[in-house]
Formats: sequence, structure tokens, C-alpha cells
Amino acid sequence: MDERAAWLGIGLNQEVWRYCRHISDRDVIGLYTKTPVQMAQVLRVGEETAAHILTVLRKTDLQAQERKLTKLGIDFITRAEKAYPTSLKQIHDPPAVLFIKGSLQSVNQHVAIVGSRKCTEYGRMVAQEMGAALAEAGITIVSGMARGIDTAAHKGALKTGRTIAVFGSGVENVYPPENRELAVKISQAGALISEYPPGTSVRPLNFPARNRIISGLSKVLVIVEASRKSGALITADFALEQGKDIMVVPGSVRSATSGGCHRLIKEGAAVAESADDVLELLGLEAGTSPEMQLELSAQEVRLLSLIDYYKTHVDMIIERDGRENLEILSELTLMEARGLVCRHAGGWYSRTK
Repeated sequence: MDERAAWLGIGLNQEVWRYCRHISDRDVIGLYTKTPVQMAQVLRVGEETAAHILTVLRKTDLQAQERKLTKLGIDFITRAEKAYPTSLKQIHDPPAVLFIKGSLQSVNQHVAIVGSRKCTEYGRMVAQEMGAALAEAGITIVSGMARGIDTAAHKGALKTGRTIAVFGSGVENVYPPENRELAVKISQAGALISEYPPGTSVRPLNFPARNRIISGLSKVLVIVEASRKSGALITADFALEQGKDIMVVPGSVRSATSGGCHRLIKEGAAVAESADDVLELLGLEAGTSPEMQLELSAQEVRLLSLIDYYKTHVDMIIERDGRENLEILSELTLMEARGLVCRHAGGWYSRTK
């Protein structure tokens, strides 16, 4: 048995992994041949628990498990291998095994983009545009596949480059279910990864642990919208513990979805107003922002200045502009068609650029 197979046996059994987190690569093979007394000493557990762990390890048919993974189209990397991400191996409690659908390249720099599941249209737009701009600059975007900001970041990255989705379940168990098509696209232009073996169902307790992998893979963590109780703040805590840079997209002081972001800014997190800010922090050359690439008429520039990202009512737009109603409504319709603004029910508009 080699180290790769030994770690796979541990990674396939989360109950066993719980007791083996501190084991070194050098010692992992020897676990399979120890007596219960020796195992108890190494793992610092009782003899009964040690005997149970030995039974589980020795009963695991590793060759059959590898055939099963191959049939499912799932690869794996153990932390004993050179292909295992260096940044992840350096964190406290790195996963024994990463189960992968897709390609886990380690050449690109990685930036995590996370945030609220219940995001605003503003947050969704920022996450998608930032994901696209960073991916176009050669950055791999890492996120957690959750609804809201995570999904938007993945979708943006797929438009121009690579993205990695970190699961809190087996990689074949896509959650939320409406992201199945997105998961297929990510596996073709990036990777779906998890420390949980195939067959692991979605469990709430798995997601906080998943967050340490998101930050561990990344050089910078960007948070786009997070309430004061958001799970994204757990990722921020892991990032701080791991010594990673944290950047935050500011939002409206009236928006509950930005309360956690503003708290982080007060505590010293850097502000990210665009992808250029992130690239600058990484020491990379900033490009031209998407906004500057647009060719806008003078009327469009004026109207955009009157519309907020957090919705502005058409009556307020007309009052601020001062021109005829029909002229303004006609321009808003054209701007909506160009993707400059988004029209909402009840006569509300929000800018998207």
C-alpha cells in the first residue's frame, strides 16, 4: 500500500478522518498495520475506539472504491501528492482527500468570492461582473455553489475563464438542485471539489467546514453582501486564521445584506469597488473596468447618475431629470434593452452598470 491509497481509505470514512487529522504523511501507511493498543496511542483515543477504526480501515476495499470513483467520473488527490494545492496544505486541518470532477489546475492564482444567499440585484450584478473580470485576467474564481452571490460569481467566471465550486456534500450531489446545469458547466471549465466522498448527502454542519477550503485555496477572499449573521463571515474568520487578505464590496447603509460587510470594513478589511482593486492587491496589472468599456450617450450617462443600484422609482427619475415623461421612459426602455438598467415591478428601476 502506498500513501495515496492509505489516505484514500481515511478520506472515504469521515468518522475515521475525524480521529486522524493530525497524522503525518509519513505515518499514514503504518496505521493499517498497528495493533489496537498502538493505534490508541497514535490517535490518542481509547482502545475500543482504536479497534473500531482499524476494523473500518481494513474492511474498506480500496480497489473497489477506486473503480467506483472512475465509473462516476470522479478523480481524487490526497494531501501526500504534489498535485495537492500548496495553499490548502498549509492551513490548519487540510482535507485528507479532495474528490474532484473536472480539472484542478494549480497554476492560476485563486480568488474566492462569497456572500449572501438572499442577495440584492446589486449584489448579484457585482459578483457576476467581478467574477468575469477576474477570470478574464487569468484568476480562478473559487466559491461555494450556494444560491445568490456564489452562483453569480461562478456564472460570471464561466463567461471568461475558470471557476472552482467547493461542495459541502459529495460532488455528484449538487445543491441547490437548480444549479445542476451550472455544475456541469463548471466541471467542464474548472472543477467541482469536496472533501466528502461520493454518497455524502447535504448536511448543514458540512458547510462551515467547507468554508475553510474556499478560503484555503484562495489568496484573497472577496465578500459581496453579507448580513451580520451571514455564513460568509465564517469564511472571513477562516481567512483571517489562515492569513489571507480580505476585501469587501461596500453596499447601502440601509441594506441589511451589507451589515456584515460594513462591520468587516470597520475592522480593517480592504474595500473592493471593482476587480481592478483585487488585481492591484495581487500585484497584477489592472485592466479597463466594464463600465469604461461601454459607449454611453450623454443622456444615458445623465440618467445612470440619477438611478441607484438599490432601485429608484420612475417618478423620482423624472423629477430629477426634468424632461418630458415620454422622452425619459423611451430612453429607459432602450437602456434596459442594452442591459444598463433593470426594470422591476411597480415602476422601480436599478442600474446594472
